[in-house]
Amino acid sequence: MENLPTEELRSTFQSFVDITLCAICLETVRPEMVQCVNGHLICSDCRGELETCPTCRDTFSNDKPSGIITQIVEALPPRCRHKNCGRYINRNDDDHQVYCGFRLTQCKFVDCEWNGCSHDILQHVIDEHNEMLFEKESDVVTLNDFNVDENISVVYAWYLHSQFFWHKIVNNAEKKQLIHSFVSVPIKKPENKFYVKAVSTSKDMKFKVKIKLSLDPNVTTEDANYISIPKFMLPQFVDAESNLTSHIAFKTGENRI
Repeated sequence: MENLPTEELRSTFQSFVDITLCAICLETVRPEMVQCVNGHLICSDCRGELETCPTCRDTFSNDKPSGIITQIVEALPPRCRHKNCGRYINRNDDDHQVYCGFRLTQCKFVDCEWNGCSHDILQHVIDEHNEMLFEKESDVVTLNDFNVDENISVVYAWYLHSQFFWHKIVNNAEKKQLIHSFVSVPIKKPENKFYVKAVSTSKDMKFKVKIKLSLDPNVTTEDANYISIPKFMLPQFVDAESNLTSHIAFKTGENRI
């Protein structure tokens, strides 16, 4: 085997890959796979409610793929589980799959039904919700007609240093707190650490909290990535026009705010 030319090895490897391609998604089949009576392979998820094979139009078999086919699939380097990515990944490193730009996500704005790949979320927000997008490291966020005794929920989007964040502000009258929470949407593996600071001020009082953000898209904002302001402080920051203003600032790297 060591005497085989590199091109011959590459061609042989590609043949194995071609044999194991799903006839629908055209990627290496994923467990659990099914096959038609002629041996064409399909991911079980891709099959859905199909009654016939899309390659030969014949019926599906009740038999499992042969042990040899199963061994070939298991021997191939695993591909990213996110459809249309196609990247081969290290078996011991799933970081790529966590931050893959083909990871499915959805828009957080009220009444928006968009869903798609995470690397498309920025363009969607630019096209459909541009007035709710911030694209610089710091800016002022204002809640108009704010009442400390009313429940409200508002969503904004931030994009900076190639990183997209949802920013949700919730006033919970029952829990007597206003919460800023932040969730990262992966476009690629982050290259920086991120910190965020929220500042509210009045003539007599200043509230300032800074936190390090987890960039894991699976993080729960009940455990991390949130800043809480107690209700008793909020009236101090509401101006004469009933507006509540917060200054939000992001920083990257080790440069804390």
